[in-house]
Parts: sequence; structure tokens; C-alpha cells
Amino acid sequence: MELKSYQKKVIADLTRYLELLNETRDYAAAFRCFWQEQSAPTLGYYQDILPGVPNLCFKVPTGGGAASFPRWGMPDGK
Repeated sequence: MELKSYQKKVIADLTRYLELLNETRDYAAAFRCFWQEQSAPTLGYYQDILPGVPNLCFKVPTGGGAASFPRWGMPDGK
């Protein structure tokens, strides 16, 4: 299954956030740096709900193929 361009963008954004997190070793700093790189308006502060556990939520648009993404985690997923 080939990902659509907008799906690839979401995965690339997640990858970049994780790179920043690896570089900074700080959830709040990675959050701030990521959104600064995106030239996004101020989104508020990183909410450290469970200290030591990353608080991350992202949505990958399916374009009508909602069942496709969950199958990737399955042994025979394609």
C-alpha cells in the first residue's frame, strides 16, 4: 500500500518531533522547537500530564482507508 502525500507529511512530522526529542531530551523543548520550525502560532505549553511519559497525539488521515493503518501492526499486514 502506497501512502498518500498528506499521510507521508504526518509521518515526517512525527519523525521530526522524535528527532528533536532525541536531541533535546526534553519534552517541552522538543514541542516548542517543532512548532517554531513549522512557523505555527503559539499553541500554548507542553502539558506534562504524567511526568517521565511523553504526551503525544497525532492523527494520520486515512482518505477512506481507515482499516489500512491498523493492519500494519499485524504480522501479515501490508
